[in-house]
Amino acid sequence: MTKGEQHQESIKHAEEHAESAIMAAQRAEAMLHDALITSDPQQLRAAQARVTQTQHDIVEARKHMVEFSTMEPFEQQLSSKSEDLHKASVDMVIAKDKSKLPKQVR
Repeated sequence: MTKGEQHQESIKHAEEHAESAIMAAQRAEAMLHDALITSDPQQLRAAQARVTQTQHDIVEARKHMVEFSTMEPFEQQLSSKSEDLHKASVDMVIAKDKSKLPKQVR
């Protein structure tokens, strides 16, 4: 396998990792939405945990993307996935903020 093929395979892996993180973010957001609608505290905690895990997955995917984003031939190829990851990250922060319950006033 040539060096170029190795890079291409690594980039493909990074793109797949990014796509997986994006899809996980969409599922986590839907899970959180459902938990908020049903007002089930246990389901809400599980959804919040999923959002937190998804945030970590997005960070890891972005790290993989950064490795190749500075290489000239791959910069354009990874640009849109990088933007999608950023949007997913922002969506997770917004979802997490929505899920915070107010403190009970005594």
